[in-house]
Amino acid sequence: MVTPLLAWVCVANTVHDACHFAISTSWKVNAIISYTSPWTSSPTSWYLQHVIGHHAYPNVPHKDPDLAHAPAFLRVHESIRWKPMHKFQLIATAIIWTLGTTLYMTVVPLKALAAGVLNRAVYLPNESVQLKTRHVLGRIATALLLWAWPWFVFETYKAVIWCTVPMFIHSLCFMLATQINHLTPQNAKACDDDYFVHQVVTSHSFAASYPSYLFLGGLNYQVEHHLFPTVNHCHLAAIQPIVKRLCEKHGIDYHESSGLPEALQKYVLHINNMSENPKKLDSKAHAE
Repeated sequence: MVTPLLAWVCVANTVHDACHFAISTSWKVNAIISYTSPWTSSPTSWYLQHVIGHHAYPNVPHKDPDLAHAPAFLRVHESIRWKPMHKFQLIATAIIWTLGTTLYMTVVPLKALAAGVLNRAVYLPNESVQLKTRHVLGRIATALLLWAWPWFVFETYKAVIWCTVPMFIHSLCFMLATQINHLTPQNAKACDDDYFVHQVVTSHSFAASYPSYLFLGGLNYQVEHHLFPTVNHCHLAAIQPIVKRLCEKHGIDYHESSGLPEALQKYVLHINNMSENPKKLDSKAHAE
């Protein structure tokens, strides 16, 4: 249990900033650090999915790739066509939260490379053969590291534990730090023509305490992070009061929760809302 927790804390506090070019003024330092977390993702995929796609278009249908993870099972935005399977998406959410990063770091990057597009939102550029080769070999090496070698060095029951428990814990940490940042009833439908206002109203800050800050790598200051993605997260706590004053001055909604329990409650409420058949809801509204 200690290994995946420490791996996550390392990722949250170093690799995420490095992928946003916020560790060093040297691109080489940022690039090297971005490759120190095979458990989470390929930097190639992360740059496209997160830095380019999500940060430029948070909660914008067909442009934010985060809205289209496993749409057959999980409907997180009204732009996703409702399917009967979505009635059970709370169960699907529990499964995805424990398998999410594992699937993302292996299957999704390779699928995107083959298709030339990530979640039908971000089109992949024509990368060099060297970069593509490094990308593929990195995903294969990660799969072998997590799921192959334990069977050669441990007894069967220990190999099973090693291949599952760390994966579940690390994935849970990742999903906890990322999924409640934008997917709430208040954020999901928010939008604005002004780029910076849009970043504020679609983001959700929460749990402004030092333990949460350390565990989440500053991602709990999500509004500030989206306004200043290239600023190291060590500065976000100092930036927050300034952002909140400006939002109040200009009448901009600043959405935050007091802690993780409240933030999780909002996320679950949103998932429940999205699980309902919109046609039935419309019929009910007209009847009333």
